[in-house]
Amino acid sequence: MASMSKTRQGSYKLRWLSANGQKKAIGIGKITSKAAKQFQSKFEELVELQRVGASPPALLVEWANRLAPSIKQRLCSEGLLAENASMSLGTLCEEFRRLRCGVAEATRTRDEQVCKLLIDYFGSTKMIEAITPKDAADWRQHIAEHGNRRDGDRSALAENTVRRRTGVASQIFKAGVRWGAIGSDPFAGLPTSILENHDRDTYVPWTTIRKVIDVAPNAQWKALIAFVRLTGCRAPSELRLSWKDVDFESGTIRLHSPKTAHHGAEHATRVVPLFQELRPYLEAWAGESRESQEGLVFPIAKGANLGTQLARFIRRAGLEPWPKLMVNLRASRETELIDQFPATEVCRWLGHSTTVAAKYYSRSRSEITIEAAKVPSTGCNAGVPGGVHQGPPEAIQQPASVQPEANKTKELAANEGKRRGVKLGDSGRCKTRTCDPLLVRQVL
Repeated sequence: MASMSKTRQGSYKLRWLSANGQKKAIGIGKITSKAAKQFQSKFEELVELQRVGASPPALLVEWANRLAPSIKQRLCSEGLLAENASMSLGTLCEEFRRLRCGVAEATRTRDEQVCKLLIDYFGSTKMIEAITPKDAADWRQHIAEHGNRRDGDRSALAENTVRRRTGVASQIFKAGVRWGAIGSDPFAGLPTSILENHDRDTYVPWTTIRKVIDVAPNAQWKALIAFVRLTGCRAPSELRLSWKDVDFESGTIRLHSPKTAHHGAEHATRVVPLFQELRPYLEAWAGESRESQEGLVFPIAKGANLGTQLARFIRRAGLEPWPKLMVNLRASRETELIDQFPATEVCRWLGHSTTVAAKYYSRSRSEITIEAAKVPSTGCNAGVPGGVHQGPPEAIQQPASVQPEANKTKELAANEGKRRGVKLGDSGRCKTRTCDPLLVRQVL
């Protein structure tokens, strides 16, 4: 244990007994008593680690790196802190995963996958300062060619997957930079931003899903498939809701979102409508369910591989599974809802911004393109008698009832323009690009 004392001049001094029994002391200057106690606590942790021959954890190294250079140098000279406080790749990955609190399970799984890829390539004992930018580029090329361990028919990873893996690797090493274990991130400068790839995007109509629901084995599976398609939830993470989250009376459902919960309480849950198409499936399953009101709505979602099971049902219905099963279901529902409701409300129901919706979730519908060719555009036909142009714009005559009012407006604009010294064109509009709000208000 170390003891803290205060001199007459107001400076604090820390005394301790070294591992070989010698009395030692270190001055830390004039600081507050609270800061002195915090320093003493961290210092005692360093002393204990030195006695058992253990390396300081990342957070303790980060604290030491923020100390005044003279104090840090003294800690190094006493053997409490290494001159170059680095760490192995295995330790860096372990500390990174340990300190990632509050992230979703899928994010934690992704972090573990990247840590395993790093350790398999470099080795857990490799010191992180020995990993150069060239080594990082070689690792990226290696996982691009041999990083696929899920599909048996190919070993290469898609470009966007490689970019995501590289981004996580960069996150890990940036943590090492913050902790003072390494000077710079060797993965900096490698491509990590996700490219837009619409090759696997597809719109899945509700009629297709109804065929899949018809072959589902029981009411729970039917309700689950309808729930995923009609609410646009993130499956399977947002399927862990209880019956108390479903309000049949008010027609709402409260979803819990592990993916966005770490952004704050308002992102942890969201309320979505209990759509009319979904209600009969949920009511049928609620009538059969033996779960209590506090039980899970879909107990089967805890253990089943939803993607694999859904693909089986799709084939059983005589259809071919579409790419990105769950993502395209979610995107298809958002595409439909935005056609009916304000985009801001729809994005609030689905749990992301309008920017994300436009970039990643909008789906092209062939029937909309075909329909657009059959009907006139409202923007071009606004104010046109009969609603459709019958020739060039100059050939269209305004009704007699409209012309006097238009001439009156043009005359008012011309008189006001002369009074204010503004030159108007033949159309009665100002020839300059500057808009005079006062003129507009008076004319209108």
